[in-house]
Amino acid sequence: YQQDSLYIIVLCKAYLKAQKPAEAKNVLSEFLSQNPESATLRGLLGVSLILLRDDAGAKHEWERALQLNPNDLNLKKS
Repeated sequence: YQQDSLYIIVLCKAYLKAQKPAEAKNVLSEFLSQNPESATLRGLLGVSLILLRDDAGAKHEWERALQLNPNDLNLKKS
């Protein structure tokens, strides 16, 4: 799981850097459907959603990520 998660993080950050948030969202949504407790991946999904102009969806993902990892300073800035 952890190795898969690292691969997903790298892949999705590459998609976001290439300005392909829809692709990142699809990958993250699929992975999170089977591994819903990853705060990091939920945070990345929030970034993808904000780039897709889904503010409510992004807020939901960031709030859930903070519930999972309340000490994540990157999420607190979001």
